[in-house]
Amino acid sequence: MKQRSSLFYGSLILIQNILLGIGNPVAKYGMSSFPFFLYASVRFLLGCLFLVLIFHKRIFGGMKASFWKPGTLISALTAGAYIPGTLTFKYTTATSAGFLFALPVIFTPFLMRFVSKVKIAKKKYIPILVVVAGTYLLCCGSGGFTVGPGEAMAVASSFLVACVLEFSSLHLRHMEPLLLAACQAGFTGAAIIIAGIIYSNVMPEHRTGGTP
Repeated sequence: MKQRSSLFYGSLILIQNILLGIGNPVAKYGMSSFPFFLYASVRFLLGCLFLVLIFHKRIFGGMKASFWKPGTLISALTAGAYIPGTLTFKYTTATSAGFLFALPVIFTPFLMRFVSKVKIAKKKYIPILVVVAGTYLLCCGSGGFTVGPGEAMAVASSFLVACVLEFSSLHLRHMEPLLLAACQAGFTGAAIIIAGIIYSNVMPEHRTGGTP
C-alpha cells in the first residue's frame, strides 16, 4: 500500500471534523423536522453502494476470512456510535453534544492501554485536557451544562467512537480499508433502519429548549 505523508492523513481528520461540526446543527434540525432515521439510513446505504460500484475490485479482493470477525466488530461499533449520537440531538442542544463528542480524546488513551497494551506518556495528557477544556468553553461556557438522557447518549457515542478508533488502528493494517468503509456504511445503514423502527415505538417524545 502506498504510504502518504502525515500531513495528508491529518488533513483527512480535519475535513472529517469540519463535516461533523456542520452536521451537528443539521442533525438537530432534522430530528425535529423530518424522519431523520430514514434519510440517514439511505445516506449510509447509498454510500456503501457508491464504494462498491467505484472500488469493487479492491473491495471484493479484500474479502478474506480473516476480515469478517474484526470487520464486523468495527462496523457494529460504528453503528452503535452513530445511533445514540444521532438521538442525542433529540434530547439536548447541539452545543452540549458538540462538547461531549470531543471525549474520544479522553477515552482512546485508556483503551490503548487495555486493547493495544500501549502506554501513553503522562505529558501527553496535558494537551488532551487543554483540548477538552477549550471545547467545553466554546460549546458550553456561556449557557451552562446539564446532564440528562441526551448527554448520556453523547457520552456513550463518544466511547464507542473511541472503540472504533482503537480497533481500527489495531486491525486496519491487515485488511482492505475500502472494504471496511463499505462494511461500516452498509452495517450502519441497516442498523439505523432497525433503530428507527424501535425508536418510534419506544422512545418518548421530548424537545429541549434553548439555542442549538
